[in-house]
Amino acid sequence: MAKGPRCTSNTGISSEKEISLVLESICEQAVILESFPQLYYELNFVVLSSDGGSIIPALCSAACSALLSAGVEMVDIFAATTAYQVNLQKDKIEPAKASISEQTPLASCTVAATTTSGKILFYQHEGSSSLDVIGELFEKALDGCKKQRKDISLSI
Repeated sequence: MAKGPRCTSNTGISSEKEISLVLESICEQAVILESFPQLYYELNFVVLSSDGGSIIPALCSAACSALLSAGVEMVDIFAATTAYQVNLQKDKIEPAKASISEQTPLASCTVAATTTSGKILFYQHEGSSSLDVIGELFEKALDGCKKQRKDISLSI
């Protein structure tokens, strides 16, 4: 598989196979595959519940923590975050005050990126909004990824 960010838009990711492909793509970009050419790793996740938002951020954190714990060499720690636009009147991005399932987001942006350099590993946009708001969603999600470095490092 070619290395590079995987992008999806407005279709959402719902099936286990699609989620698996997204996580595989993210991990392949972060792991230094050349160090161990015969390396095979398998990560298994059980999603007990979801609040209706993207589960990619939670699975990315779990995958990164598992790879770090196993001592797998990586280019950088990676994380994912989803930013939501829930208020049309202000046309601003605000933190959700309740769980996403209790609100109807107008648009969302999920970004997976390395936490030091900010290299984009995955991007997904859902909903419709102005280009300015989409850009703001992207920046908020990317900032969220970078802020997770310490938390992920402490988890191992």
